Amino acid sequence: MKFGDHGLKTPLRGTLAYNCLQSGKLPGPGAYSPADPKGKINGGKWGKHSAMSYIDTCLLKTRGIPGPSAYGAPKPAPINGGKFSISQSKSDIEWQMYRGQCIMTSTY
Repeated sequence: MKFGDHGLKTPLRGTLAYNCLQSGKLPGPGAYSPADPKGKINGGKWGKHSAMSYIDTCLLKTRGIPGPSAYGAPKPAPINGGKFSISQSKSDIEWQMYRGQCIMTSTY
């Protein structure tokens, strides 16, 4: 099928004929002169922005996340039972006296 057989004024987009037509409208490599790269730059301003550090980025990301104190602490279970002994145990000397009495009476 030749261009123009389908009744359109321009070829269909994406076809080889369309690409050739578009590239014919653009200037060639030597048709214009680029700006002088050594030319003087008038004005301008250096940016004063400082990038965020890693810690600043982490703080920004975790700003909305609740911390440990945002939740209520569970109440501890009551401790029932148990009592410390109030008896007084014998000292080493008292045990030796008791043993001596048992040996003398032969009930040891």
